[in-house]
Amino acid sequence: MYFIIRKHSAPHGAKKRIFRKYINEFEQSEILMSEWDMNFWIRKNISLRSSVIHQHRFVFEMSFDQYVNSIKHNSMVEQWLIKKKSNHIDIVYKKTRKKTRCCICLESSGLFVEIDPCKCIFHLQCIKTSTKYSNMCPLCNKPIKEHATQTNVKKEKTE
Repeated sequence: MYFIIRKHSAPHGAKKRIFRKYINEFEQSEILMSEWDMNFWIRKNISLRSSVIHQHRFVFEMSFDQYVNSIKHNSMVEQWLIKKKSNHIDIVYKKTRKKTRCCICLESSGLFVEIDPCKCIFHLQCIKTSTKYSNMCPLCNKPIKEHATQTNVKKEKTE
């Protein structure tokens, strides 16, 4: 038998839901969800705002074929993320002195910036990391304004 160990941060009561999701997906496809996919599912379906977050460990026992397929799937997702991370945009923002909490990492200290056009406030590093995956605001889902570089200006002129 082969084992895969995964770690996820989630509220105390969410461990059973996460384990059930892993098992349901595994029974349907015989491939263990990638760690990134599960973290995305946790952020989408489980509220982390007013909870004490715990580090949960999950151990899965499987046959050799299931193990190999699950490892391949996880590495394919990681390769996709590496390609996706290289496609970041240069966003328009301005520094702010407002004391608030970053909606991405939930920290209340550090350098905060206000992004255009929605005026949502995040840490500079958090929003830059977020734009590697999507050019939409993570809070209000509006498009984030880009700096007008020469390539962007050329695209607009041709359209």
